[in-house]
Amino acid sequence: MSIKQKIIFIILISIFLIILQTFFTYSVKASNTITLTYIYNTDNTVTVKATSDIGFKDTKPTWNLSKNKLTYTKLYNTNESYYTTFTLLNGINKKIKINVTQIDKIGPSITTKYLYDEVNDTVTVSIISNEIMKNTKPTWKLSQDKLTYTKKYYSNELYYTDVQDKYGNITKVKLNINQIKGPQIKTEYIFNEQTNTVTAKIKSNKILEDTKPTWKLSKDKLTYTKTFDKNQVYITPVQDLYGNITNVKININKVDIVGPMINVSYKYSDDKRSVLVSLNSNEVMANTKPTWTLSKDKKTYTKTFDENQIYKTTVEDIYGNITTVKISITQIKTQPLNGIDVSVYQGTIDWKKVKSSGIDFAIIRAGYRGYGTNGTLVEDSMFSKNVLGAIANKIDVGIYFYTQAITIDEAKEEARFVLNLIKKYGIKLTYPIAIDTELSNANPQYSGRADNLSKQERTKIVKAFCDTIKNAGYIPMIYANKYWLNDNLDMSKLSSYDIWLAHYTEKTDYKGNYTMWQYTSTGKVDGISGNVDKSYCYKKYN
Repeated sequence: MSIKQKIIFIILISIFLIILQTFFTYSVKASNTITLTYIYNTDNTVTVKATSDIGFKDTKPTWNLSKNKLTYTKLYNTNESYYTTFTLLNGINKKIKINVTQIDKIGPSITTKYLYDEVNDTVTVSIISNEIMKNTKPTWKLSQDKLTYTKKYYSNELYYTDVQDKYGNITKVKLNINQIKGPQIKTEYIFNEQTNTVTAKIKSNKILEDTKPTWKLSKDKLTYTKTFDKNQVYITPVQDLYGNITNVKININKVDIVGPMINVSYKYSDDKRSVLVSLNSNEVMANTKPTWTLSKDKKTYTKTFDENQIYKTTVEDIYGNITTVKISITQIKTQPLNGIDVSVYQGTIDWKKVKSSGIDFAIIRAGYRGYGTNGTLVEDSMFSKNVLGAIANKIDVGIYFYTQAITIDEAKEEARFVLNLIKKYGIKLTYPIAIDTELSNANPQYSGRADNLSKQERTKIVKAFCDTIKNAGYIPMIYANKYWLNDNLDMSKLSSYDIWLAHYTEKTDYKGNYTMWQYTSTGKVDGISGNVDKSYCYKKYN
């Protein structure tokens, strides 16, 4: 600024001050001889001047008396209204009312404005005053004319703040910032079929504060993720960098917690001696049922039953959800299966008629060991014809061999002899392979070669035969009559094998376990000439 400009500026300021003093100065005639003048000063004080033509006695110590004693003055910094007495030089007392009202003691009148920025989700607040303010708010920006404060808010707030005018008068201002919306959230749910879990994603349009320790915040701080293994619904807050909170509803409902839907079906065999039960699921199942067969697509369990029963079982999907299923098998024929055992002595058999007569199974003699010293192994001459005829007519087939073994090795030899015949004729057995052990019915001139074995020797021989059969993958069985089982075998060492009991009576009193009972040797069956042994079977072997 040049010197000339400075001089002009000083002159203008002086003129302004003169005008200001003139504006705030007025006179009141107190009496015929005293005049009161009120002068408002720029520092928000008022000078009161009392003037008299006569002059004043110096009686007022709080006032200043001029040298010519014509003027009293006093400076006021607060508004006051009261009466005081002046004494003139002629001794007259004048009671004068002092009324100072020009001092500003009222805080500024304030207007607040709120400007919302939708793009940035912020609010700029303006505090607008009717008079000049002191710069007492360091977090706010004061305009050049000192009439407006401004401040930008990033979060909603409700509070009071003070503003001061240039004289220190305070106005309390209520600020209510409530337009800020906080982060805008989108939720996404991803189901993992392999783990049966749901990963939830909370996506924000604003940078988030890492305030959720159980969630993972992305590097750009815009996405939270969390994996759930249970369905649940709840509200969780997310917070941006400025503390703005948005409550987010988390709704996890895709985790599979429901057991599979099961349809039970029953397929009975033609003779209703067995039933195939199928458990059909609407979803993949875990292989948790060792006695059932699970299909390749793991949606169907199957199992064959040969006894009626009603019970409950559980199936489990691949996620461990369990469904309880009721199995109700009621139509299987409960009476024992009807069977015969045949050899060359029954001659030629019409197996078609045998089947039609109600025979379910046939135990066919494979052969025998001769009585002589050599003990030659002999194939029954009708064995292959009988086996193939029975199988062709859908009769279940088992085999028996009449033993005369006197050593363990001979017992194993007999078992191998039977196994070779099975292989030779390609026989598919559905019933056991029995060893026939009994007292010889040979010529009275000599006894069978095994008749004089001890109980312990005979037990070992029978066991050797059965073990050989079992090791080949077939079911071994012991055939003997009631007395033979009780007196000539140690059944405690043979308890793991099925027993075919021979006892010709209407009701056996044998106390041991048995799965087949040969109850007569004089049975009659259509398709067989003469007598035939008949048996009941209480176990479904096929």
